[in-house]
Amino acid sequence: MNAKQKAQLHSITSRTLNKTVKITAGQPSLEALKDVPVTISVGLGKQVMPMKELLSLKEGDQIPLNKKIGDPLDVYVNQELIGYGELVVSEEGYGVVITSLVGD
Repeated sequence: MNAKQKAQLHSITSRTLNKTVKITAGQPSLEALKDVPVTISVGLGKQVMPMKELLSLKEGDQIPLNKKIGDPLDVYVNQELIGYGELVVSEEGYGVVITSLVGD
């Protein structure tokens, strides 16, 4: 991650913290919050379907998603979109390489 991406991620993180943590005195200090756990999730895609279709799903059924193979994955921190990435596989398991961050 280059310096510009780090600054951009810092800005996004600050905005996310402002939305999720009640700040009582001035701007939040990221230094004071570095050990606060956050939830990182990756979205493969979405689908909207009627409840009756959802209730009729059984093991082995496929749910089509709105993304195609090769489309960037959505990366969220505490349910806030922060960027996009690509799926990677290593000896340890699956991961995501960040390819771009959401701008200001």
